[in-house]
Parts: sequence; structure tokens; C-alpha cells
Amino acid sequence: MDSGHCGIKGNELAHTLAKKGTTILQCMDRPMSFHTMKALIRREFQTTRCSELKAQKTLKQWTVALSDIADWPRIEAVAEFRLRTGHDCLAKHLHRIGVGTQPACPLCNLQEEMEKTHLIRRPPLKTTTKSQRYWEARRRLMNCY
Repeated sequence: MDSGHCGIKGNELAHTLAKKGTTILQCMDRPMSFHTMKALIRREFQTTRCSELKAQKTLKQWTVALSDIADWPRIEAVAEFRLRTGHDCLAKHLHRIGVGTQPACPLCNLQEEMEKTHLIRRPPLKTTTKSQRYWEARRRLMNCY
């Protein structure tokens, strides 16, 4: 809206209604060109997909606190980042992307999905810190495949 028309009675309402009107699908009496139809479909898809992605993003645990790992030693930061995002190359992730055969941990007999919480409480690992346990599990897991 042109700044010269701000504050004029009724302009804000007219602007709001005009903006709302652009989102309403219009009925057409004549055929629509392929180019126009393609643009409308693309806009609708992008709007819908963008809303879905924003909603999914709020559910992600890792979006909250990634900034605190920037100053960590690299080996620990990589392990923590992978565990927080779920892109950790453990059995559950490998199964989800079609590389692994099953999400269950192949290193123990518990038949639990191999992911962050399983890794932390898994007794057979010999290391103590979360980062060390991650790298040990990764090494042992890669020997299974």
C-alpha cells in the first residue's frame, strides 16, 4: 500500500479486504491457459507445503538448542548434532532412509529401536560419555553391515 494513503479512513479496511480477496479461488467463465493454471497450482502447493513445514519444524526437538554446541570440541559437537537431529546413522535412521534392514539395535538382544535414548542406556558399550558412546556404537554398527 502506498504510504501516502495510510491513515485515510477506510483505506486500511479496503487494503485488508483486497489482500484477502487475492487468496480466494475465483470462478472463471472462460478457459484458463496452461501457464496460468500451472502458476496457480504451484502457488497453492508452495503455500500449503510451507505451512506444513513450519508446523513440523515447531515439533522438532533439535531446533531449540543447536547454538550451544558451536564451541564444543568438533568430535563431541558432531555427535551431539547428529543425535539431536536424528540424522545419526544409527539403526533406526539407517532403516528410515532405506540403508538398514531393521530399526532394532543389532548390537544387543533387547530388540529396541537403536536411537539416542537406547544408545544412552545401552549397557554393553564400554565408554561413558554420550559422545564416546555414540562413536563406539557407530564403529560397532558399521562392522555389522
